[in-house]
Amino acid sequence: MKSSAPMFLQKLFDMLHAMPSFLGGWCHGGRAFEISAPLEFARLVLPQYFKHSKYTSFVRQLNFYGFVKGAKVSDVATSVVFQHVHFVQHKPHLMRRIKRKTNHSNEAFNQDAVEAVDELRRDVGEIKATLSGLDAQLKQLQEVVKVTMTLLEPFQFKPPPPLHQELLEEAIAYYMPARSEDDDWSRKSMEAQFEEDVARNPYSIETWTSYLNLLHTKPSGHRLSKERVALFRRALSYVPLSYKLWKRFLDESYALVRGLRIDRPELVELTLLYEDALVHLHKMPRIWLQYLSLLDHLRWGTRTRRVFDRALRALPITQHKRIWGPYLAFIHAQGVASTAIRVYRRFLMFDPSGREEYVRYLLSMELWEEASIQLVHVLNLPHPPSSRHALWMELCSLISSHPDDISSALNVDAILRSGVHLFSDEVGRFWCALATYYMRLGMFESARDVYEEGLDPTSPELSRTLHLYEDLAERRPLLLNAVYLRQNPHSVAHWHQRIALITTSSSTSTSTTTTTPSPILIVQTYTEALKTIDSTLAVGALSSLWISFASFYEAHDDVANARAVFEKVRHRLASSFRSLDERAAIVCAQIELELRHGAFDAALEFARAACRQKPVMRSLKLWHLRVDLEESLGDVPSTRSAYEDLIDLKLATPVLVLQFTAYLETHEYFEDAFHVYEKAVQ
Repeated sequence: MKSSAPMFLQKLFDMLHAMPSFLGGWCHGGRAFEISAPLEFARLVLPQYFKHSKYTSFVRQLNFYGFVKGAKVSDVATSVVFQHVHFVQHKPHLMRRIKRKTNHSNEAFNQDAVEAVDELRRDVGEIKATLSGLDAQLKQLQEVVKVTMTLLEPFQFKPPPPLHQELLEEAIAYYMPARSEDDDWSRKSMEAQFEEDVARNPYSIETWTSYLNLLHTKPSGHRLSKERVALFRRALSYVPLSYKLWKRFLDESYALVRGLRIDRPELVELTLLYEDALVHLHKMPRIWLQYLSLLDHLRWGTRTRRVFDRALRALPITQHKRIWGPYLAFIHAQGVASTAIRVYRRFLMFDPSGREEYVRYLLSMELWEEASIQLVHVLNLPHPPSSRHALWMELCSLISSHPDDISSALNVDAILRSGVHLFSDEVGRFWCALATYYMRLGMFESARDVYEEGLDPTSPELSRTLHLYEDLAERRPLLLNAVYLRQNPHSVAHWHQRIALITTSSSTSTSTTTTTPSPILIVQTYTEALKTIDSTLAVGALSSLWISFASFYEAHDDVANARAVFEKVRHRLASSFRSLDERAAIVCAQIELELRHGAFDAALEFARAACRQKPVMRSLKLWHLRVDLEESLGDVPSTRSAYEDLIDLKLATPVLVLQFTAYLETHEYFEDAFHVYEKAVQ
C-alpha cells in the first residue's frame, strides 16, 4: 500500500491520523488537511515525526511534492489548508504516485535520503516494540475469552461471535479512552506551554491570540464562558490598547446575543463591555459605530444621541464624516424637530454643502420659517448645489403659501423684487407671488398696488403672447392637415379637407398675418394637389378633385376656366385615372356643366363623342346620360341609333330595354319595339 510512497508522505499521513483535532486534521471529505494553529503545530507535533520544529521547512517540503493551498473550512485567521490530488484520507495507495520535484541539487537529494533512512530505522524499532506489546495483549485477551466461554456453556447461549470480531471490539474499547486521554494530555500540555510563553512575554498579542484559539469553551447560554471571559480580561489587562483583542472580544459577545429581545440583560452587559472598550479605543470609529448600532437597536434614543456627541468629541475631525451620516439618519428616524435643528446646525458647521438637505428636512417637518431662512442662505452661496432658478421658484412658492410663518423672518418684499430683476422670463410669477403674499396677510391695498405695478411693464408682452397663442389655435387644423399630407401626399381626402379649411379660415379669420387673397390661395392649393398626386398611388377618387376644381371656377362665375380644367383632363383620361368610373365621372361632369349654362347642343355633342371614345365608351353611367339627352334634345333617328349602339355593345340593362321600347311605342314603331324585345332576349 503506502510502503512504496516517499517517507515524508508516509509520516505526514500518520501524523494527520494521530494529530489532536484542535490543531488540525483532515477536511474537505478527506481530500485535504488543515493546520489550525501553525505555531503550536510546529512546536508540539513536528518534533515527534521530524528532526526539526520549523514550520517553514515543513511547508517547503509540501511544495516540493506538489501540494497547493485550498479553501479554508474554519473562521480561524491563522488556519491553512493544503491539498494534493493523490493525497486522500482513505486511499494511502495513491501516495506512491506523488513524486518529488527533480530540479534540486544532488546534495539536497542525498541529505533527504539520509534523513529518510534514519527515520525508517527509527520507525522499524517503534513498530517492533508495538508488535511485542500487541502480542502480549492478544494473549491476555485470548485467556479472557476462554474463561468467558467456559462460564457461558451451562446456560446454552448462542455461539459467541467470532474471535477476531470480539478482539476488535476489545481493542476499540481499550484504545478509545487512551486516545481521549491523549488529547486531553496534549491540550493541557499546550496550555502549560502557553502559560510559560505568557509569563515570559505578557505583551505579545500574537501569543494571546494563539492562546485564545486553543481555548475553545462552550458558551454559557448567550454569554461567553467564564474561562474565556477571564482569558480576554487577563490579556487586555496587559495590552489594553490592542484593537485586535478588543474587536474579537466584542464580536464574539455580539454574535451570541444577536436576535435576542431588547429587554434581555445580556444586551445591557454588552453595552457595558463597549463602554469598557471605548475607555481605551476612543479613537477607533469602527468601535463607535458598532456601539451606536447596538444602542439604536435597543431603542435608547437619548443615550444614543449622547453617544453620538461623545464620538464626535473623541474622534479627530477627519473621521467625523463617518459619524455624521448615521447621526443624521438617526435624527430623521426620531422625528423630534427641536433636536434635529440643533444637530443640523452643528452639522452645517462641518459641511456647509448639506444645507439643501437641511431645507428638505425642514419642509418635510413643515417648519416653514426656518426652511425659508435656510433657503435664502442657499441662494446666497456662490455655487448652490441645485439650479438657482429652481431654488428661487421654490422660495417664491414657499413665501406665497405660508406668509403668516415667514413675515417676521424675512424681508419678503425686497427678496421677491430682487427676483424680478434676476429672471426676466418669470417676472409675472414673482409679481403674483408677492401679491398673493399680501392678500393672505389681509393687506389687500398692497396687493392691488403690486398688481398694478406688475401690469405696467408686462402688459405689452402679455398681449403679444396671447395674440400668438390665439393665432396658433386658429391655424391648428391647417397645421395638423399639413402633417397628414406630409405623411401621405397622395391622399385625396386630406387635400379636400385642406381646401375646405382654407376656405373656412379665409372667410372667418381676422388675423393680419395672411396676405394672400382666399380665391388665389385656393387655386394654388388645387394646382399643388393635382401636381403632387400620382394617379397610380392616389388614395381616393382623383376625379373628384378635378371636378371640385372646375366647380370652384363655376361658383366664381368663371366658366371659361372651368371648361379649361375639363378640357385639360379630358385629353388624358387614359393616363390620369385608373378606373372607368373616374373617367366617366369627368365626362359626365363636363356635360352637366354645359347643360347648367344652356349649351345644350355642345352637351349633346360631348356625350356623342364620349360614347365613341374607347376609354369611356363602356360606361353605363355615360350611356344613361346620353340616351336621356337624345330623348330630350335629339330626334327619333339619333335616339334609336343611341339605343341600338347600347344594345350592340351589350351594355343594355332591362330598364334601358324597357325605356327604349316605351320610346318606340310612343312614336308608334310597334314592329321595331317587338324586334328590340327579340334582340334583347337573344
